[in-house]
Amino acid sequence: MNSTCKLAALTLTTLLLASPAHAQAVIRGGVLEAQAAYGRKDYAAAVAAASRVLASRPRDPIALAWRAAAQVELGDYRRAIADYDASLALAPGSANALASACWARALAGVELERARALCDRAVAGGPSPTAHDTRGFLRLRQGQHALAVADYDAALGLQSGLATALYGRGVAKQKLGRDGRADIVAATKRDADIAATFARRGVPAR
Repeated sequence: MNSTCKLAALTLTTLLLASPAHAQAVIRGGVLEAQAAYGRKDYAAAVAAASRVLASRPRDPIALAWRAAAQVELGDYRRAIADYDASLALAPGSANALASACWARALAGVELERARALCDRAVAGGPSPTAHDTRGFLRLRQGQHALAVADYDAALGLQSGLATALYGRGVAKQKLGRDGRADIVAATKRDADIAATFARRGVPAR
């Protein structure tokens, strides 16, 4: 732990003893800071802000999730998986937590059977575009293109216009010898960077 995190931990510990309500406000502020940093794509700052919260509350599921999300963007999949797993342990039935733990493994290309089991549990938990979108990406990475299309169809049935599902479905269709251009164009209209994002994640358009 660096000196900033140590200072944050000491400050928050003092606040917890003196004023629990004030401490909670400070902790929530740290989570909001992490969220804001993530939103402006300052992922290192998001990790730092979430880590300050976790120095005092190592089981804070929201801080864990934001730190993991930022670590994914930084390519630090090992730490992201650890944080997502810790968050999942606090909410084992959460579809989003299950999908996130699957997502990090799919991106890293590790523990893919575990990733599939996590995604399957997320999908089984009830209608969730995130769960289907994530499992679709995993299947796309594994070359299971017909199954990927089915998951992306399900995701789009729950959330029409979801750019990642549109783009993933378009790529999967092309891999099957079908015309996926309409999906790719629709996804790009919603997110101009979607092609670069997928390429960075190991899924080029062709």
